[in-house]
Amino acid sequence: MKKACGIVSFPIANVIQAFLFGVLHMNLVQGCYAFIGGLVLGYVAHKYQSVLASMLLHMFMNVSSYFILEFENSIMYLLYVGIGAVIMAFSLYQVKKLNTKSQIVVPLETIAD
Repeated sequence: MKKACGIVSFPIANVIQAFLFGVLHMNLVQGCYAFIGGLVLGYVAHKYQSVLASMLLHMFMNVSSYFILEFENSIMYLLYVGIGAVIMAFSLYQVKKLNTKSQIVVPLETIAD
């Protein structure tokens, strides 16, 4: 996406990558959700300047969908989602902290090359 941002603006590059993310799910319904999720993931990668942040968020979204199915209509669902949200927030904080100290996290331009 970093190379695309050199050609077009970030919003346009983000829509293009989100569209491709949706298409690669190879299912119309999942593709629609993946497009919206791809917009969010692209924004997170852009904001934190790290693909690691969007990977963590993608993992959180996948795991939370399991809990939605497993603990539907349950107080345990709320507990697990709450714990997951705290873990996700902490992980993004750590990515931001690492990224400001050094380039330990994988920068976007290395993925695009």
